[in-house]
Amino acid sequence: MQILIILIILIALSAIFSGTEIALFSLSQIKVKSLTKRKIKNSHLVAKLKQNPDRLLIIILIGNNLVNIAAAALATALAIKFFGSIGVGIATGAMTLLILIFGEIIPKSFATTHAERISLSVAKPLWFLSYILSPIITLFEYITKFFTKRWGKISKKPSISEDELKIMTRIGVEEGSVEKHEEKIIRNVFLLNDITAEDVMTAKSKMFTLDAKNKIKDSLKDIIECRYSRIPVYENKPDDIIGILYVKDVLHEIARDNRNITLKEIAKKPLFIPRSKVLDDLLPYFQRQHVHIAIVLNEYGEVIGLVTLEDLLEELVGEIIDETDIDKRLIRRLGKNAILVDGETEMGDINDFFNTEIPGSQNNAISRFILDELGEIPKQGREMRVDSLRLIIEDADEKKIKKVKIVKE
Repeated sequence: MQILIILIILIALSAIFSGTEIALFSLSQIKVKSLTKRKIKNSHLVAKLKQNPDRLLIIILIGNNLVNIAAAALATALAIKFFGSIGVGIATGAMTLLILIFGEIIPKSFATTHAERISLSVAKPLWFLSYILSPIITLFEYITKFFTKRWGKISKKPSISEDELKIMTRIGVEEGSVEKHEEKIIRNVFLLNDITAEDVMTAKSKMFTLDAKNKIKDSLKDIIECRYSRIPVYENKPDDIIGILYVKDVLHEIARDNRNITLKEIAKKPLFIPRSKVLDDLLPYFQRQHVHIAIVLNEYGEVIGLVTLEDLLEELVGEIIDETDIDKRLIRRLGKNAILVDGETEMGDINDFFNTEIPGSQNNAISRFILDELGEIPKQGREMRVDSLRLIIEDADEKKIKKVKIVKE
């Protein structure tokens, strides 16, 4: 009877080790950090164990194999006692079945759905076991590292990749734990490293500028009509930007009855950036410099446009429409070199947004341009080229073109 009880205990220990393996290795680093941050009991031990996954696996495997061997030996001795020489075969078959069902399948299935609870429960005894068996575990660690190094360099992978985070966010939307607009912002964050200042800037030809030598009283009408809060000012020629005029400073001088001073006297020093600066770097750069606007230069130091904080934020949250904007709600960026536009979007709006030069009347809709070029209403999926641009019909019916994808190549 005592032997039977010991055998049951050994099978139970086998189940615990098997379940522990699945629980600890299925628990993500993000979840572990969340538990430790919330100061959940034993979470710090779980974190320590998972810091060295090779050592953790060795601890579990040593424990599991020891109890399995002990259980098999005990069962064999018991079977021989009752069945004689054929007891070895009976014990082997019975123990294989018992360990497979109760020591592997059931505990591992249970552990997949209760990983957090099991990990926290076994952390302390497992940590104690690692201390007791430390010399043996260290020996096995050295042996393991010796062979793994011979078979190739061990590369440390990040806890979670960009693609995995995107998938997790998408699943979160489907399950209702993440809002749709939050998923859009997260997705757009990953695009920031691919989009440059040149991709989102207002081209030089569309910039509103003022002559720095003009007096406030002479420029007041233009300042009011343009409705911008920050205006580049130039000296000698529009290409020579020497400062940024803040309308609040103009109002301050008017209040002090200083209408005769020049714009140059109150303009702030401009921030110049290269056309290649990616938005991922530009956003924190704006924060450090405490500015909302920068002048974009080409490789020759020539002004080619300007970019604002609003331009950057629009890449994250979508278009911020104000009274001075074109109706950009009809345009959605898909990537650095791709946008999706409504068929009714005007050519001028597309060229302004995407820094392109699609020919033709800028007041015409993109759908009209395509119809004029093809002479018919195209079917969904049809493509056409305009210089270095590829226009793809994303949605259309027998009456009109609804959506067009535009790709720079």
